[in-house]
Amino acid sequence: MKLPLASALCLSLLVAAAGSACSDRTPEVHVIAPVSLSGDRIQVRGQGGALAEIGPDGALSIDGRAVALAPAQLDASRRYYVQAMGMTQDGIAVGKAGAALAGKAVGNVISGLTQGDTESIERKVEADAKEVERQALRLCERMASLRAAQDELAGALPAFQPFAVVDADSVDDCKK
Repeated sequence: MKLPLASALCLSLLVAAAGSACSDRTPEVHVIAPVSLSGDRIQVRGQGGALAEIGPDGALSIDGRAVALAPAQLDASRRYYVQAMGMTQDGIAVGKAGAALAGKAVGNVISGLTQGDTESIERKVEADAKEVERQALRLCERMASLRAAQDELAGALPAFQPFAVVDADSVDDCKK
């Protein structure tokens, strides 16, 4: 799974849009395919289509069956949950910043064209885009943290290994 920076930005826009849609029902927000948020639970599609769910308390179920966790496994599951939730929140923030950037860019273009100051358009848009890029890089850092938490949980709990879907290439390619 590869998620370059441009894709992370696009994903973030989708996350922001999905997160604000349909206020009368709980939307499913994809953190990174196949990790998603449904209500307050993190869902992970594993190999063969199996589904793992982790709740805010770290409780884990696989294909609808609760998994008994030792204290260390529960702690690892909680850390995974925290990182996946953080990635969702970071993605929403980047999406909102990207949407604001788009609106601001249109305003800058119109303003620059009406005032005959086309030189400043690119400068203003680039300055605003750098902030969105910084936020997107934080999203990539969060992906690295999610991978570390995922690997810790998969190492502590062999039943979670099929759900270890974030690989080193994804993390490396995110910043490109």
